Amino acid sequence: MAVVVNPGLDRSGCDLSGDNNLVINGHRGGSVLLPCSCSDLRAKPQTFTWKTYRTVNVTDVLNDEHYRDRLQLFNNISPGNLSLLISDLRVEDGADYWCSTEKGLRDMKITVTDLFSFDHVDFFFLINFSLKCTDEERTKKRNFNPNQGEKRQKTSIRTAPK
Repeated sequence: MAVVVNPGLDRSGCDLSGDNNLVINGHRGGSVLLPCSCSDLRAKPQTFTWKTYRTVNVTDVLNDEHYRDRLQLFNNISPGNLSLLISDLRVEDGADYWCSTEKGLRDMKITVTDLFSFDHVDFFFLINFSLKCTDEERTKKRNFNPNQGEKRQKTSIRTAPK
């Protein structure tokens, strides 16, 4: 007599839960949490790894010197929680990542914004720009009256001496 085992009742290993193709946004110097967990948080995966295409080759994140002292795993608290926290983000951390176990993988993408790049106008840039305006430029702007049909004079942006 043969015994048929229902694969849905097999508790060995780790079936991953969650969505694929997540996009996780972070900023330089900040942190991001890459979610990855077993459907049953009590399940203990036989093997798991985090990989990335940050460089031309596939890289094992957990053993890459680039991430030294910037990673935190949570599987010591809950064996089925394979989520990865990356701290002190760098622009070059922006890449595709995936978590894999013996039964599957979950992929995601990190985008890292450099708040001080000129691709993004931010609050600090605006304050810095307004402080660099000369009194003469401020006076020209205050005296402009659009109802008189005057054309606004172009003013050049001056940068602070280095």
